[in-house]
Amino acid sequence: MAVLKGTGTGTFGAPTEYGSPLFEELARARHERDLLIAEIPIAGLDDGIVNIAMNENGTMVAASIMKMNEDETERKERASGTVFVWRLSGGSVTSTVKIPGYQFSSIAFFPDGKTIATGTIDRNVILWDLSNGAMLTPPLKSDDPWVGNMDISSDGSILAAASDDSPIAILWNTSDRKHPKLLGKIHNPRRFSSLAISPDGKTLATGTNNGNLELWDIPTRQRIGESLPQHTGVVNKVVFSVDGKRLASAGSDGRLSLLDVSINSWRERACTIANRNLTPDEWNQFLHDETFKQTCPDFLMEFQTRGE
Repeated sequence: MAVLKGTGTGTFGAPTEYGSPLFEELARARHERDLLIAEIPIAGLDDGIVNIAMNENGTMVAASIMKMNEDETERKERASGTVFVWRLSGGSVTSTVKIPGYQFSSIAFFPDGKTIATGTIDRNVILWDLSNGAMLTPPLKSDDPWVGNMDISSDGSILAAASDDSPIAILWNTSDRKHPKLLGKIHNPRRFSSLAISPDGKTLATGTNNGNLELWDIPTRQRIGESLPQHTGVVNKVVFSVDGKRLASAGSDGRLSLLDVSINSWRERACTIANRNLTPDEWNQFLHDETFKQTCPDFLMEFQTRGE
């Protein structure tokens, strides 16, 4: 999807949500000339573009550039990086914010377009003020050696981060950008390879290095149901639909997966299969900590008592 083309080191892709108007527009376009919006002048940058991000209304694009240098004395690779943020208007670049000095591995815009979050290869997550490129708060420390996966909730109140090399995902409350608070950590037997926060901010979807998808309840940090095997290799990307009812994933096995993750849909399907409500005995077996109630509204609560 080449909607923003860099004139120096390659082509920018436009990250977009499944089911969004932009997704439909891209699906209809047949040629690159139908998609080209702006050419960003990055000529002269010979370093690799590690990651890109775009804000919700498409007026800003960010790219993290990393340069690898070899130390002639110790023969160790050392990385230095820069994040460039371009503001776009009418197909041209109107301003640029440059954030140098860190080894950036991931980037994400906050929904208000005033703040950007960056992950680094040395266990940090940093929030930046886009009006001046200043750091908003001291780096948030992560357990992950390389913060390569990051997502922000649609209201900007939750930031999730993880690494391809770690089975731990970390959640912060970012309602106050200058004073983020740790919400908690999610531990998993397998390493996380991708993640996404649902549009309502209640669920975290994760992909693992062994091809599984998992759903996590953000308030409790507990897994919802069992792991969902969808791929035979690493899950490279997970993304929710705009309404949060579907989850798409892409794996290193070349397979795309689309799952129905709506709890209401699951309930309706279970009721259709069972063709009845849970009995009191079944409720006590599986949901004994909750008050008994009707589980399938479309079916009558008629139960035969023992001995009848």
